Amino acid sequence: EDRDLCRVLPDHVTPPSWARIAGKDWVVSGHRLITPMVDACGDVRSLRGWTWGEEKPKRVAPAGFSCKGLVFAEPLVRQLLKLGTIPGWWNRAEQMRIVIVEGEPDFLTWSTKPSDADPYPPAVIGITSGSWTIDIANRIPAEATVIVRTHHDEAGDKYAAKIHETLAGRVADLRRGK
Repeated sequence: EDRDLCRVLPDHVTPPSWARIAGKDWVVSGHRLITPMVDACGDVRSLRGWTWGEEKPKRVAPAGFSCKGLVFAEPLVRQLLKLGTIPGWWNRAEQMRIVIVEGEPDFLTWSTKPSDADPYPPAVIGITSGSWTIDIANRIPAEATVIVRTHHDEAGDKYAAKIHETLAGRVADLRRGK
C-alpha cells in the first residue's frame, strides 16, 4: 500500500456496482486484490480485481470496462510516463533500468524486490493482453535499458515481440530476460 501498488477490498463492504462478475460482487467471488492500471500519461484509468483462490477467471476488469492500452505501474513508472523522460532527480550517471513483466503476480513481485534504500531501483511495468501500445512505448526514455521478462510461452513471446517492435533502436539497450 505504501507504494500504491494494490489494495485489498475489505470483506465487510458492499463493493460498487462495477465490481461484479457472473452476477456476484468481487467480495463474494474472491476478487479482492485491486491493482490500478494507468494510461500512457501515467494516470490511473482503470483497475483489475484478482483472486488467488479457485475462482475462474482469476483476474477481471470492472464490469463494462476494458483495460486495453493500460499497464500496471509502480511510482517511478508513473513519473516516467507523466514526464516522457527520466525525472530530474535521477543521477544521470546511473543507468535507468525498466523491467517489463507479465501479469499482476510478476508485477507485484518485481515491484517489491528492490530495497527501500536503493536510490535508483528499476522501474517496473506490468502488462496484460492488449496493454502495450505505441503511446506507452513513446514515453519510454531513450537512455533506458529495457529488460522484457514476459513468460516464455506463446502469449509471453507475443508480448515480447510487440515490445521489441516498438522499442528496438529507440532505447539504449533492449533485451529479454529469462
